[in-house]
Amino acid sequence: MIGRFLVALALVAIQAFSSGPADAQSTTPRPAWLGVAFVPAVGGVRVDEVIRDSPADVSGIRRGDIVLAVGGKATPTPQRLTAAVLEHAVGEEVSVRVRRAGRVMQLKAHLTERLNAGELLRRRLVDLEAPEFSLGVVHGKANGNLQEQQGKVVVLAFLTGWCKLCKESIEPLANLQADAPRELVVLGITSEQKAHVDRFVASHSLPLPLLHDRHNQVHQAYRHEGSGPTIVIIGRDGLVRYADTGDGLDMDAIVMHAKRAVRESTR
Repeated sequence: MIGRFLVALALVAIQAFSSGPADAQSTTPRPAWLGVAFVPAVGGVRVDEVIRDSPADVSGIRRGDIVLAVGGKATPTPQRLTAAVLEHAVGEEVSVRVRRAGRVMQLKAHLTERLNAGELLRRRLVDLEAPEFSLGVVHGKANGNLQEQQGKVVVLAFLTGWCKLCKESIEPLANLQADAPRELVVLGITSEQKAHVDRFVASHSLPLPLLHDRHNQVHQAYRHEGSGPTIVIIGRDGLVRYADTGDGLDMDAIVMHAKRAVRESTR
């Protein structure tokens, strides 16, 4: 649990200091970004994930590398690594010293602007195989086994009962389901306690089926790391086609990509 928490913390810390509304962030220059998640390790920090097409990825940093220094400053802890990255500006080239399989290497990374939450999620999921799962259904009629939805477009909506944006996303998702009942299925997923789920369903007449991710494993597999909604569109071929999350959730884009996925034939 501690390791997973630090991975999530690392991504957030290196992306930005701010977690305010999307409109406020858009007028504020984004800080520099390296694009790795990491956990503590002996002598430095271990890279646990490299975000696709990030400065780290382009520079040759790989999962499992131990980061020893950034910009000539030692990085013995996750906090020191984060601080070392944020000392530099967007566009700067920084040296990154890593240890890989016992060999110390000096790499160069050109820092770019941080990604917002939706952009980051798409880098981590889109065009990759959707993680399989099988969950129990706590509301509505549905099949909670993703593999058995093969041949359909599947829209996953990670929801919580108290989240305003989650509630606002329900109607357009229900309309999507109604427009293509044989070709598309929308599955709500929650990790809240069963008693909270029952109260939410009873008070809102939820028009979508709801699956219970009791151990939070599906949330983790699909990189749901915030308190707002996360929506993922899976194509007929089992690949993630689009994803969005957080305060900047764009339901118009989600509906457009879902309808496009319905029109596409199986590859």
